[in-house]
Amino acid sequence: IDGKQCTNDVCTTGVPSNPSSSSGTACSEGGGKVCNGAGTCVACMLGTDCPGTDTACSYRTCTNAVCGTANLPAGTPTTSYPP
Repeated sequence: IDGKQCTNDVCTTGVPSNPSSSSGTACSEGGGKVCNGAGTCVACMLGTDCPGTDTACSYRTCTNAVCGTANLPAGTPTTSYPP
């Protein structure tokens, strides 16, 4: 048993192992939110894992397991208009 949220504790024919949990599995170690599929709990795997809301002109990003935001290029047509 390794005590990590992003690994599974299993025995196979009497041999213990700790294979990684699936990418996107919920976790909370070290301030993370999702497992990366390699045994580590990270902030994000997708922009939708990050806090906040996407808008008509900007969206959430996840780059190297770090949350951020990005703006659409200037002049991009939108379907949303201010009230």
